[in-house]
Amino acid sequence: MIVIATAVLVVGIFGYMAYSSHQQKVAKELHDQEEAAARAQLAAQKAAAEATAKAEAEMFKKAQEEAAAKIAAAEAAQKAAEEKARIEEAAHIAAARGQMNIATEPTGATVAVDELPPRTSPALFTNLKLGHYAVTVTFPNYEPAKLDIEVKENETADPGVIKLIHETGSLELASDPPGMTYNVHPSNNGLLINMIPGGTLTGTTPATLNEVPSGDYTVTFSRPGFEDHNENVTVTHDTPAKISWKFTNGNVLITSTPSGATVTTADGKPIGTTPVTINDVQPGDVTYTLNLDGYDPATISGKVEGGKTNPFTATLLSVNRLAKLSDLDVQPQAIHQEQPELPTRIFDRGVVEISLTVDRSGNPKDLIVVQNTTNNQEIAQYCLDAVAKWKFKPGYIDDKPVNVRVTVPFTITP
Repeated sequence: MIVIATAVLVVGIFGYMAYSSHQQKVAKELHDQEEAAARAQLAAQKAAAEATAKAEAEMFKKAQEEAAAKIAAAEAAQKAAEEKARIEEAAHIAAARGQMNIATEPTGATVAVDELPPRTSPALFTNLKLGHYAVTVTFPNYEPAKLDIEVKENETADPGVIKLIHETGSLELASDPPGMTYNVHPSNNGLLINMIPGGTLTGTTPATLNEVPSGDYTVTFSRPGFEDHNENVTVTHDTPAKISWKFTNGNVLITSTPSGATVTTADGKPIGTTPVTINDVQPGDVTYTLNLDGYDPATISGKVEGGKTNPFTATLLSVNRLAKLSDLDVQPQAIHQEQPELPTRIFDRGVVEISLTVDRSGNPKDLIVVQNTTNNQEIAQYCLDAVAKWKFKPGYIDDKPVNVRVTVPFTITP
């Protein structure tokens, strides 16, 4: 009984195991089928999704292409319109004109506008194209002014009066010896002395003047007893101007014709005989007297300039020379006149002219008959004898008596 039961149990166990295996197989197959179905469904869903995405992508791309085409067309149209407007505006600007007015203080400055020919202020530049212009204003001894000026259509660009700034420099003054007076004044009357702030144009050396307006100046150096001396100087903006003067005595060279004359000063001090050089003479007015036997004394005067040899010369006049009547300052005058005493037997008529020299003492000399219309030599001799007894005031040149030739006429009547 036990054996049978065990057999039955074994048969039952094996049967159960076979059934269970079958069931598992069936379940697995069912499961595999479900998974396959699920995969198929997923694949179908994926394929559908991909198809939908592709369709949507194609639609989006088409839409983008259509939008891009519209944008490109709009941009092309806008660009064409802008280009047309630009061309029209460029043509308008090229044809449009304006002008520019430049005034300066001081006037007369040179105005340069870009590459245009320069003009003198006040200057009006007309028929200018529109735009910005570089303007440069220059004037001697003034700082240049630079401006950027815009010219607009149908308008006059006017920056107002351009006030130029005067350049300044420095001037150094010295003298030998120092302590001499100086005076600085502009060579150009257009310069204003009062442009020197806090400065002075008069003082004593040495001195340095700052903030002096650039330009040309004349400096006068003065020393008591000396001639004033002028020096020209140009003050510039870049380099200090320096000027100095040395006060030195002068020399005097005195010559005469003929030479050998004794030279004395105005106070009678003898110097020497000509030609003679006098050294170390203080500048100023001088006077010297020259004396030579047989000649009139001569006086020479003039100015001595420092640092130079100043020539003085005189031509001495012989005391025996004959002066011309036309050269005399005072004509000779007869102060005692003898008349010829003719015998009663003479009845001739006519004119007798006697030529004679009135010497420096007023005496008649060298008498000759130069005309006798009586044709009577005896009458001429009576006239000569009479004139020989005359006395004269001599003629004078420069307050000095001189010898001069004169003619005395006699009219003879019975």
